[in-house]
Amino acid sequence: MNDAFSIQSDGDKVVIGLVSILDMSVADDFLFQLREGVAGHKNLSLNAQNVERLSTPCVQIMLAAAAEIENKGGRFTVENTSKGFERSMRELGLSDHLKNWRAN
Repeated sequence: MNDAFSIQSDGDKVVIGLVSILDMSVADDFLFQLREGVAGHKNLSLNAQNVERLSTPCVQIMLAAAAEIENKGGRFTVENTSKGFERSMRELGLSDHLKNWRAN
């Protein structure tokens, strides 16, 4: 089980590897990692391959980050979505957001 966020930079894109449980207990750290990751980069991608569970606080952080990045002309994507990530987004009524965020 992965218990730490990872950040990889590639040109104007940064990829943040997500932890397995994204809930209230990691929300502050998640917000910090997004802020750190976006600094100096135009595009942000979240690698969701390890996500088993996703709760509302972390989804709210993702929605805010996506809006901010897109308002600045960047692109917010999610790649390698796990079944748990997809299920959580669907249960929260956010399947359309996930479709828009899928990495090409």
